[in-house]
Amino acid sequence: MRAVITLAALLVVSLLAAPATAGEWSMDAWIKHESLWKGHGIGSSYTETTTSKMPGMPKMPNMPNIPNMPKGGTTVDTVTTTLTGITKAGYVLSVVSTVMGRKTTRTVVEPRVRTIKLDGQVKDAGEEAVTVEGKSYTCKVKAVANMEALMGDAKPKMRGTKSQLSKGKVWEHPKLGVLKMVTTMNAMGQKATMTWQVSRLSASHTIGKQAFTGREITMTVVHTMGKSTTTMLSSRTFAGGTLKNVTTSDMMGRKMTRSTVVTAYTKKPLAVTTGAGK
Repeated sequence: MRAVITLAALLVVSLLAAPATAGEWSMDAWIKHESLWKGHGIGSSYTETTTSKMPGMPKMPNMPNIPNMPKGGTTVDTVTTTLTGITKAGYVLSVVSTVMGRKTTRTVVEPRVRTIKLDGQVKDAGEEAVTVEGKSYTCKVKAVANMEALMGDAKPKMRGTKSQLSKGKVWEHPKLGVLKMVTTMNAMGQKATMTWQVSRLSASHTIGKQAFTGREITMTVVHTMGKSTTTMLSSRTFAGGTLKNVTTSDMMGRKMTRSTVVTAYTKKPLAVTTGAGK
């Protein structure tokens, strides 16, 4: 439901909206995250369309045929997430995925509030400047012993492997909130460095006739086998949190591009539900 970093979303606003204040982008808001489904009625949904382009796999002996494997190295997959219930436990979501022609359905419950426990794991580490769109911003630096817990769903996701984050640092501006994070990680059995940084304070995306704004974030992972870069548009008032993201990678000489874009979004009013979740 979320892309790398996913790290994750804004009200429908005009394209001229001012950059978000520190409140919704602060480290405190990250640690205690209220579900972005709040205010949505049952039947609300969004669809993400992912296009992946990669070179053909080399021919290998005894390699099994993969059903529905596209020719030319391009795949188009979709995921539709629909709010089907609101309970005390949280928001009940039906997630329907169509990947390489195969359709699957699962149900997940997103908590109303997700609180990350970092007691004793965050320490002041002075001040440093972060540059965004050519402008320098002086930030408070926090040393975090457990970046795995802090980033949660926003951490990098790589097919066929689990990434494990280690300690790191967070740069937070008093008015603009978190502008940068850096951590070391283990990916595909290799040590890597991940840098997550705001690249634009305000960017836009249109779904149908609805215009959304959010922050553009660039996340780069560098390790011995190569490099991957993800550019995403994160919004605090869109239920899915991420409006679009594009990942390019070059691993052991094999290049790949994956683009995920929200192509449909429907927000139902709470009036059509039981009124739960207000």
